[in-house]
Amino acid sequence: MPLLASKTNMQDLVGVYLDSNHPPLPRQIVTAPYDYVVSLPSKGRRDLFTDALNRWLKVSESDTRGIKQIVDTLHNASIMVDDIQDESSQRRGRSSTHMVFGIAQTINSAMFSINEAIAWAQRLCGSDGVQVVIEELSTLYTGQSYDIHSSQNMSCPTVEEYIRTIDGKTGGLFELNARLMVLMTPTKIDYTILRRLVILLGRYYQLRDDYKGIQQPASDKQKAQQLATPWCEDLDGGKYTLPLIHLLNSGEEEHLIKSVLSMRHATGKMEDAAKYGILERLQRAGSLEYTSNILEVVHQELVEELDRVSVSLGFENPEMRLLIDMLKK
Repeated sequence: MPLLASKTNMQDLVGVYLDSNHPPLPRQIVTAPYDYVVSLPSKGRRDLFTDALNRWLKVSESDTRGIKQIVDTLHNASIMVDDIQDESSQRRGRSSTHMVFGIAQTINSAMFSINEAIAWAQRLCGSDGVQVVIEELSTLYTGQSYDIHSSQNMSCPTVEEYIRTIDGKTGGLFELNARLMVLMTPTKIDYTILRRLVILLGRYYQLRDDYKGIQQPASDKQKAQQLATPWCEDLDGGKYTLPLIHLLNSGEEEHLIKSVLSMRHATGKMEDAAKYGILERLQRAGSLEYTSNILEVVHQELVEELDRVSVSLGFENPEMRLLIDMLKK
C-alpha cells in the first residue's frame, strides 16, 4: 500500500508538469504599481481637455470613455518610468511608485500597462488607432531621451531644442488624445485644423509647470511649508526648464550655477540652501519675469488660435475657452 500511494503521489506531481490547461496567473502583482500611481491625487485636466475637444468632435460617450482610459493609462505608465529616470522620490506629495514597489516591478508594471493601452486602442479604433499610439509613443520616447541627455550630461539645451522636447513629451500626449478623438468623430473633422491649438496647449501646460515649480516662497510660513516637503523638484532632477535655460544664457555666473547643478549627481538632490541660491539668481537675471512674459504671449496666441479654430469649425467652444482660462490661474 505505501508503494501504491507513493506511485499515486508521483503521478499527481508529474501531472503538474504535463498539464497544459493551467489557468493564467492572476494580474494583481503586475498591476499593483500601476494601481498605486492611479490612486495618487490628480487634477484631471486631461479629461477636461478631452471633454472640451468633444464639444467640436461629438464622439460617443462610450468611445470618449475608452479614449480617456487609453490616454490616462499611457500617462500614468510614463510618469512611473519618468520618476525612475529622474530619481524622484516623491510624486504629488506621496512616495514615487518605485520607492514603494522597487524599480524592476515598477518598470514591468509600466510596460504591461502600455501593452494594455495598445490593445484597447486596437479594440476601440482599429489599426489606425494603434498606429496613432505607436507614433506618439515614439515621439514621447524621443523627447524623453533629450530631457535625460540634458540632465545627465549637464548640457543646457537651446530654447528651440527645449520647445521641441516639450512638443515630444507633454505635447505628445495632447496630440495622442486629440488624434484618437478625431479618428472616432462622426463629423469627419481634419486634424490639421486642431493641430496648432493642441501643440500650443501642450507648450503652455509645460511652461506653466516650469514657472509654478520654481517660485520663491512669499512668507516665512510658506517657506516652512515648502521645506517640509520636496520643492523645486526640477532642480533635484537636474532638469533644464525655461527659467533655468534663460538664466544660463544670461551669463549670470554660468560656471558657478553649473557647479551647483552638479551637486544632484553626487547626492541625488540639491540642498535647500543651493536651491535658494539658484532662486536668487533667477530673480536677479529676470528669468522668472521672462518666463512669465512668455507665458502671457503663448496664452494670448492660444486664445487667438481658439478663435480661428472656432471660425473654421463654425461654432464656439466655451469648454475649451474655460480650460485655457483655468490654466492661466
